Amino acid sequence: MLKVNEMFGNTIQGEGMYTGVPSIFVRTNGCNLKCVFKDSICDTSYTSFNPEKPLFDNWDDLMEAFKKLVDENPRTNHLVITGGEPLLQKNDLELFLTKAFEIKNDWVVTIETNGSLPMLNPLGKGYKVDLYSVSPKLSTSVDMDCKYLTVAQRDMHDKTRINHKNLYDIVKYSRNYQFKFVYSGPECIDEIKMIYSKMAQFVNKENDYEFENWIRKHPNKHTQLMPEGITNEQLAKTREEAAIKCVENGWRFCDREHIIIWGDKRGV
Repeated sequence: MLKVNEMFGNTIQGEGMYTGVPSIFVRTNGCNLKCVFKDSICDTSYTSFNPEKPLFDNWDDLMEAFKKLVDENPRTNHLVITGGEPLLQKNDLELFLTKAFEIKNDWVVTIETNGSLPMLNPLGKGYKVDLYSVSPKLSTSVDMDCKYLTVAQRDMHDKTRINHKNLYDIVKYSRNYQFKFVYSGPECIDEIKMIYSKMAQFVNKENDYEFENWIRKHPNKHTQLMPEGITNEQLAKTREEAAIKCVENGWRFCDREHIIIWGDKRGV
């Protein structure tokens, strides 16, 4: 049974290449990581640090509520699966998407993930994933002083936050992808480049790719920097610097429009 924290429509996608597009969101419960940044913790701590009780305990109730949401948003065909970490519930998520396509067959599906867990079957029957929106967690997400986490929790987050093979598989097998990195300061830039360099080790040398060319042609053009923060005031601290770093590296700037419009209000 897919554990769902909340579902809502009547809103727009606030981040990434579909910014501004009317969307329906399904937020799953639970996360394998616990992010603590310089000035903020996870912006959905109610699904990660302290997961709330799931909304539904059976498929019938879940799909009835989803169908009602679809009927209330008849002109919306973008479906965003977010979390938490949706890929913690891989099998149930595949079943949900199959059922969602039975209700409406023209979904444009985005899965928002931290990239540390394997992607869904790229040839999944009954559904398709149009975009993997991946937010790999940099070392700036580690609670080094253990203000919020135990030492064991901090170390587990740090150990598992990056899976280079999973990130490479998303590049290779997904229909489309974007990498959205939280920008906390200039130290993030070299770390992003190091992640891409380690991903490149999985490139098949028989295809005559040079590692640097692969990085330039593939992940780099799908890279976005997003200022750190869960309030307008926090975003303002790194927004301009993040934009400048995008210009310097040929990346794309990504703001957080839902926070700019609604602040930390839930359900939008």
